[in-house]
Amino acid sequence: MKTVFLSCALLLCCSTLEASPWVLARSAHFGVYSHEGAERVQAGLAWFEQLSRFFDRNDMIPELNLERRPPVKVIGFGSEAEYNSFRVGAMADAYYVGTQDQDYVVLPSLSRNQFGVAAHEYAHLVLRNRGFKLPTWLAEGLADVFSTVTIGAGWCEFGGEMPLRMQTLRRRAWIPLTELLALDADSAVRRERDGTDVFYAES
Repeated sequence: MKTVFLSCALLLCCSTLEASPWVLARSAHFGVYSHEGAERVQAGLAWFEQLSRFFDRNDMIPELNLERRPPVKVIGFGSEAEYNSFRVGAMADAYYVGTQDQDYVVLPSLSRNQFGVAAHEYAHLVLRNRGFKLPTWLAEGLADVFSTVTIGAGWCEFGGEMPLRMQTLRRRAWIPLTELLALDADSAVRRERDGTDVFYAES
């Protein structure tokens, strides 16, 4: 029910944006909305196209086929205050919502420092559309690894140490393994910042 409500709200938002000063950049795979300026919207669109090719060409998730679905709607707000109206939870710094008919990626901004966050959310889209039903820790852990991707002309790399995550693991008490493996998306641990940070770092 929560997903249906969010999808309706985002669909209404997108319909409103198309009739507003917000900029829309389209491709065969994405529709990117923002009012941060045409240059930033085009950069966001280019990044999502790179992500699409990254997953498609490297066969890390085989048999992926998003071609039959409508273009993904990406919304990049211009500030945290704007994003807060569509935030799905206090600790949701960005998110992906998918239904049978449409995929959405929602970001507080399309600035370059959000590209790793965008890759994380796009990884969730890929995993869902591939049909994987993963435990929460594994889905978030994989998405976090994919958030490290760097893509250049004819090359890409991802993985390696994530400094902020490592700092969290060094400085804070860990969630016991049996508890971590059993946590779901609505767990109380993920409703406050410290718990969320440890959860992602361990995952």
